[in-house]
Amino acid sequence: GNESFSGMLQRVCKHVVSAEQPDTQREWETRFFDLLSSLRFLPNSPTLFNAGTGQGVLSACFLFVVDDSMESIMECQRLSGLVQKYGGGVGYALSRVRPRGEKINSIQGKACGPVALLPYYDALTQLITQGGKRAGAQMGILSADHLDATAFLHAKDNEPDRLSTFNLSIAFTDKFMRSYKEGNQKARMFLAEMAKSAWRTGDPGCFFIDAVNRDNPTPWLGKLEGSNPCGEVPLLHAEACVLGSINLAKYVNNARNTVLWEQLKQDIEVGVRFLDNVVSVSVFPAEVITEAVQRTRKIGLGV
Repeated sequence: GNESFSGMLQRVCKHVVSAEQPDTQREWETRFFDLLSSLRFLPNSPTLFNAGTGQGVLSACFLFVVDDSMESIMECQRLSGLVQKYGGGVGYALSRVRPRGEKINSIQGKACGPVALLPYYDALTQLITQGGKRAGAQMGILSADHLDATAFLHAKDNEPDRLSTFNLSIAFTDKFMRSYKEGNQKARMFLAEMAKSAWRTGDPGCFFIDAVNRDNPTPWLGKLEGSNPCGEVPLLHAEACVLGSINLAKYVNNARNTVLWEQLKQDIEVGVRFLDNVVSVSVFPAEVITEAVQRTRKIGLGV
């Protein structure tokens, strides 16, 4: 309908505040509305689209780890479709998928390999985009040690528009980067090729997987193998993360040439509370996502 900007924010704040204790809801609703309506802070767009409408996900970021089986390849596509339908973006960790041409014993056939999955997942997004609010964003991440890594880094070279919904990244280990520094010819050629492709099309990027896992807050739940499409947050399989941004321009007093530190500090606290509430009121389209989110409750506050 013809919802006004402030009408949208009222709908969102009313929904998000339902995670608070009943006797403090009015106070928090006012504080949340003040923060958002001043444009000092805004949550990711799925929260704005969907909060209080009775449908849809409120998080922008999801990741699915694709295992080396037909079931997993198709299940990740199913989950991705459910998420993208409501404006969420999806990353795929593809390093477990066996290389192209390897034997599949169960059917005496040969594996398609991770590169062939990109158009498969891209087609789904194109389909959904036509009926949705915006184009879905996707990320494919493959290890530099994978036998198909070279084919993967060239996947967008000739027709970058063919996989327009995808960002691609190569996962680099410390070991690989050390071998590069020590002059390993294969590592040097690989990075040189990658730089050429990135210069031409913007892809692929780098995902420093060991660095990411050094800062993994929950290593006992598993290794972080990939991130959401824009790379803000590494996630475990089926995790979601809700993002919000602080608008730093609102905290500069130009007349006095000062930064409003106290205001910024307060707003960060309110913004974090808002995002944590979004996690509490979120409804996800699959149990595996709900469980993963409740285990870690990941939020991201950026600028």
